Amino acid sequence: MRSNPGFVLIAAFAGGISACGGGTDPGPRPVPTCTLGGTVAGLAGGGMVLQNNAGNDLSVGAGASSFTFSGAVGQGAASSVSVKIQPSNPAQTCTVTGGTGTIGAANVTSVAVACTTATSAITLGGTITGLSGSGLVLKNNGTADLTIATGAVSFTFPGELAPGTAYNVTASAQPYGPEHLLP
Repeated sequence: MRSNPGFVLIAAFAGGISACGGGTDPGPRPVPTCTLGGTVAGLAGGGMVLQNNAGNDLSVGAGASSFTFSGAVGQGAASSVSVKIQPSNPAQTCTVTGGTGTIGAANVTSVAVACTTATSAITLGGTITGLSGSGLVLKNNGTADLTIATGAVSFTFPGELAPGTAYNVTASAQPYGPEHLLP
């Protein structure tokens, strides 16, 4: 049997090509990753959802004091944490500080979420019937004198009260007029 020198050369070349990459070079290294999270303050309501980069959503329960997004974030990647859904029951407004930046070489725990309870302040007032004299003075909880004009049909105390605030309206001075004079 005769060997063909061209065939041997091709076989040797093919063997050399297939051996490339089989050395000690592991190839490209994966980008190191870190976690992204932080603290939560004042969260009383439920249903809050945080979001990183408009896609990685994280539900945060009422009373939580910290959070960490699931999944790792690559070093050098941009992050932008925001509140996607504000909490409810009670309604709250939560704001994020320190949520925008570039992931460095360590886990990020410096994002801060602060929540405040939304208040819908109310005014205290009512109706008046049959007032013909002058001098009527009303008080709320023993303070906040409110002088009522003759012939008034309604009243409103100045300022606002938080929802759930107790009140007790009393007359601290009764009206007087001709019908109240002694002979």
